[in-house]
Amino acid sequence: MSGGEWNYFHRRFVLELESFCEDIKERFPLLASKLLAKGKIVCEIINDIDYDVSGDETIPNDSDFQRKSIEKLKDDN
Repeated sequence: MSGGEWNYFHRRFVLELESFCEDIKERFPLLASKLLAKGKIVCEIINDIDYDVSGDETIPNDSDFQRKSIEKLKDDN
C-alpha cells in the first residue's frame, strides 16, 4: 500500500483540527465537539478517495460513494 497520493493531507488536517478544537473547547465546547466529529468524517472520506486515486483500493460506484459520504456529513449524524 502506497499511502495514497496526497501525502496524508487528511491526517494532518485532523491533527491541526484537534489542536484548534483544544484551544476553543472551553469557550465553545459544543462547536469544538461537532468540528472534531465532522473532521474525522472528512478524514475518512478523503482517505477513501485518496486510496482510490492511488490505486490501493477501489470505489466501486462513484454515485453510491458520493451519496453515502454526503449522508455522513449531514447535521443529524
